[in-house]
Amino acid sequence: VTLQNTGTEAVTPKAIQLRIGNQILTDKSLGQFPPGLEDTLTFKHHFRESGAHVVTATAQLEDDLDLDNSTSTAVAIIDRLNVMIVDGNPAPEFFDRASAFVELALAPGMLAQQAYLIEPTIVPAPQLLSVQSFDNYQAVILTDVPRLPSPIAKQLGDYVKRGGGLLIAPGLRAVAEFYNGWEPVPANLTRFVIADQEQLPPGPSLPSFTHHAVRKVAEPDQSDFSTLRLAAYWELAARNSGAAVAAKLDTGDPFVFAHQVGAGKVIMTACSLDTQSGNLATRESFLPFVHELVYYIANPDRLQLNLKPAAELALPVDPARTTPEEETIDTFSVTGPRGQLREAAIVSTPQGTIAKISGGTMAGLYEIDIPDSAREQFAGVLTSAGTLPLTVSRPAEESQLESLSRSDISFMSRYLEVLQPESTKDVHTILAGKSYGQELWKILAVSVLALLVFEVALSRWIATNRQTGNQQVVEFSM
Repeated sequence: VTLQNTGTEAVTPKAIQLRIGNQILTDKSLGQFPPGLEDTLTFKHHFRESGAHVVTATAQLEDDLDLDNSTSTAVAIIDRLNVMIVDGNPAPEFFDRASAFVELALAPGMLAQQAYLIEPTIVPAPQLLSVQSFDNYQAVILTDVPRLPSPIAKQLGDYVKRGGGLLIAPGLRAVAEFYNGWEPVPANLTRFVIADQEQLPPGPSLPSFTHHAVRKVAEPDQSDFSTLRLAAYWELAARNSGAAVAAKLDTGDPFVFAHQVGAGKVIMTACSLDTQSGNLATRESFLPFVHELVYYIANPDRLQLNLKPAAELALPVDPARTTPEEETIDTFSVTGPRGQLREAAIVSTPQGTIAKISGGTMAGLYEIDIPDSAREQFAGVLTSAGTLPLTVSRPAEESQLESLSRSDISFMSRYLEVLQPESTKDVHTILAGKSYGQELWKILAVSVLALLVFEVALSRWIATNRQTGNQQVVEFSM
């Protein structure tokens, strides 16, 4: 929870609270908070149930703008990650298989038949044609797979575009011609390198591990990744500017590529994840290395429940459900931040199915009421009450107090009448619904009185000059 004092005076919060369902976590460690200071507090919580949860942080303090003392976010908690591992070398002996060490790394309790966070499913590469869909998996890993059949390659590419995760670990069997022509691949396979046994094989350049998918394994005090040596690997060349080199070898060659494809993520390593590539699979840091890569590409929160302010909120619901033209499927009721009721239209588009909430939106929590008949479609992202939560963030700059410039006032004056009070008294007068400024009634009254006196005097002067007060006798004679 990050806090910032955007005001002009110091404040002292009584406590910072984090509400998760019926549980409240409290931190009272903050003291006086001077203007401009920013600080971050960390709360630890173990979610016991899968589904959507609303987390609300509140700073207990009194100030002039209490709306920004609280903020909510929605998180989707999953029970476990389903990961498909495609084995390019399904050998009879377990440790000869290309998938063996990856499977053990993802589910280290499998040998003791213990449940674990990740549920790996091994599919031999020759049996891929029998796979009906990849949508039940959060990630797919290709371990030394030579090539994919055209229908599977297209199906897997579409799966990534819709938000799926893909990890490509090419080995000696990889066919460069296939990978270099496959759309999701972030880099081309240019040359397969076998290290000279008379020299020290290439190792990682830990300072280059800047990407958050690999950063943790580069900590020298907590990792033995520096002892990695590659006996065989592929030289990789970036295919487009969107692909990022996440890590390098000490030769300068790329070791890990990261790439965004549509709504999904792709990671590509320069080597296979077995003992054929060197000692990578035997390092203690191999387990966290594989886990970090899978967590990155799995993207379990790809359903964005936290949106930015917009004239119309659009929440992606089902990327796989598309129609050639925009079509409204259903309409659900929505409860807004202050209890106001709205409607969410579930609309199918060529890019997928989305939920649209029209009308002006304010920052806060929105809850879409999903009826029982439609809850299966939203399985995994509903709260215990059967609602789909989403939040609209409040921009931090809305809390910044800044004086309007002359250009700002000039711009506003084009569209509305702008009052410019010069004192606090003038502001209070405006808020009371009265006018303000210099009192002109006395001047006007004196002016009117002067005009009346002048008019009387002028009338008397005219009468005197014309002798209107004397009677004139007129005689007529014949």
